[in-house]
Amino acid sequence: PAMGSSTMGLWGLIRRVLGALTNHSVFIVVLLIAFDWYTFCMMFHFDFERHPETAAEEFRSPDTWLEVMAFSYVVAMILWSYFRTILTTSHVKNNPPGPEELSEKERAAISICVRCAEKKPKRTHHCSVCRTCVLKMDHHCPWVANCVGARNYKFFVLFLVYAWLGCSVYTYHAKGVLRDLLSPDFSEAPAHVVEIVCSLCTALFAFLLTFFMLFHLYLISINKTTLEYMGGRSSPSAYHRGSVLANFEEVFGPISWRWLVPVPSPGAPSGWSYSRDSDGAGGGGGGSSATADLEDGLQTMTVPSAIADAVLVRRPQQQGGSHHHQQQTKILANKVDSRRGLSGIIKS
Repeated sequence: PAMGSSTMGLWGLIRRVLGALTNHSVFIVVLLIAFDWYTFCMMFHFDFERHPETAAEEFRSPDTWLEVMAFSYVVAMILWSYFRTILTTSHVKNNPPGPEELSEKERAAISICVRCAEKKPKRTHHCSVCRTCVLKMDHHCPWVANCVGARNYKFFVLFLVYAWLGCSVYTYHAKGVLRDLLSPDFSEAPAHVVEIVCSLCTALFAFLLTFFMLFHLYLISINKTTLEYMGGRSSPSAYHRGSVLANFEEVFGPISWRWLVPVPSPGAPSGWSYSRDSDGAGGGGGGSSATADLEDGLQTMTVPSAIADAVLVRRPQQQGGSHHHQQQTKILANKVDSRRGLSGIIKS
């Protein structure tokens, strides 16, 4: 039974990966990675067709095999991080809080999204593309066909780091091809068209990924998401944990080998509860709390019953009857849950 279960799990994973490849953006990224690996190994090192003597010499060289294996490892980490980002969801509806994760006060303070009827804890935003709320939403990325949020942000950052590393190594080995493109004898250059296209695209990605990777590493260091940074660039984050290392541990978990591998890190927040400066080591006080409320916007407020009911009354003309009934039931259930939490606080 255990082997049968693992086989079904592996088959289900393969089906999800193949399903992700039906997205055009994902297919283009994977295709470029595959061509980069092929040209790095079979054209830069083992090109027996055009350079048989040089290829035979490199084939017998341990240093060449070390380079190929190191690059292959980086490519494997790129693909692993990439598909973990794609297949891991940060949607609220797919990641309910644990039974003892939230206190009664925290449960009562959670607001309700009137657009998707899901609960909306701090730092959660509604994604207009996915049409649902995302825990600690950073942004919706079309290149991963998914929202980047609390559960897959680590995988996304690792993808950026390994992609930048792989593109940089490839560009270094392709410097001869790039040099030939700038030479006056370009028409006589021996580079293959696949080498030329891959070298140009990879060099461009290496340049762009440098800024994109550094930007996200900076966001981690100040404990902000992209949405929070765009909403208040000059204001300090009220979720800053007192040090850059502590902010990185919030995303990657305690320092260990897991920092370099796209696997879930124990101890990282689930996205349902975050300590603020005034509650932790940051020492921001009331000003930091006010800043967090400003960054979170309407998500920091519990939706009043009258407003939620008014929205429910107006939406039947815009939506189908069954869909509206399901949404109404979900919002009412979430409201009842929040009220029970509030009643528990009052009684205590």
